[in-house]
Amino acid sequence: MRPPIPRPVRTGWRTRGRVAVAVSALCLCLWHGPAGAAPVMAAHRAVYDLTLAAVSGGDVVTAEGKLTFVLSDMCTAWSTQQQLHLRTVDRNGTESVSDSDYAVLEDKDGSSLVFRADQTENGHPAPRMAGEC
Repeated sequence: MRPPIPRPVRTGWRTRGRVAVAVSALCLCLWHGPAGAAPVMAAHRAVYDLTLAAVSGGDVVTAEGKLTFVLSDMCTAWSTQQQLHLRTVDRNGTESVSDSDYAVLEDKDGSSLVFRADQTENGHPAPRMAGEC
């Protein structure tokens, strides 16, 4: 039995940003694995072409884009970068283009993490989110 297709939701950069930050945080948590175990990771680069497969209600009728994810071993730290380019068209024919660029650098011993997130919506940049812990 196929799972139901989620309904598209019209979102702005804030919602997409929160989702991407949540996904990135989850990935960071999963890297550590079981307590006391050394992370098992390898450098990786993946590029995904995105296309909206189906619509059931909502405003968005077309969505397409590209997602790039890069994981790099920086000797004493892991570096991740995620870039998303998304073009959507609503039922009125209005096109929106959003670009997101997220980067994280985490020391392999877990002692430090630095991140930043840059986003634009239809060419208008949103305030940069950045921090460290």
